[in-house]
Amino acid sequence: METSLDTNKNLNMDDNTENTQSVSDYFIPTRHPKVWIIIVIGLILVSLLVLFLINSSQNPVSNPSTKSYSDSLHYVSLNIPQDWDIDQEQGSNTTGLNTDHPVSQKIEISQLSNSSQEGITIQVQDGTPACPLAPHMNSMLVGFPASYDPNFGTWTIPTTKATVIVSVAYPGSNFARANPFATQVTPVPPAIAEKNRNEIIGILKTLKLNNLTPYSCK
Repeated sequence: METSLDTNKNLNMDDNTENTQSVSDYFIPTRHPKVWIIIVIGLILVSLLVLFLINSSQNPVSNPSTKSYSDSLHYVSLNIPQDWDIDQEQGSNTTGLNTDHPVSQKIEISQLSNSSQEGITIQVQDGTPACPLAPHMNSMLVGFPASYDPNFGTWTIPTTKATVIVSVAYPGSNFARANPFATQVTPVPPAIAEKNRNEIIGILKTLKLNNLTPYSCK
């Protein structure tokens, strides 16, 4: 009898031990609950950051210190400082009046300038340029062959749809004849002239010619 009772007792103890071990295996340790909170918060922050980056790439923030310029034909676009003025004039020019095929050409002139006599003049002559092109191409502007006149600070760019003429002027540039913003040339320290030049170059770097291709006479 004692042997039988001892055996049952041992069996019961073994059963209890096995049950205790199997149940504990299914419990998540709760010794560090703060760790799980930190992990969850971290995942939320990472998700929000990813959403923000995606939204920023799809909707880039514009520079509030600049504004956009475009001619009426949308051939030329440029970002200029917010405080610059835009003065646009339109006209026409007719050639071949004494021939059987006179040609009318739309011309638009835009003067972009500020009160410090810094400025960029953009002239768009609609229509295919007439050959021969004059003067010869000796420069490049925004990837287009151009004729640059250093006396006037002017690039003439012939394209398949229009001739685009870009002129720059700033205090210290010495483009006296090309400067529509000043009546006389006043001496400017070289450091100031270089600063003005860099500002104009920075603006010209935003220049784009849209839906145009270079033109050359065959």
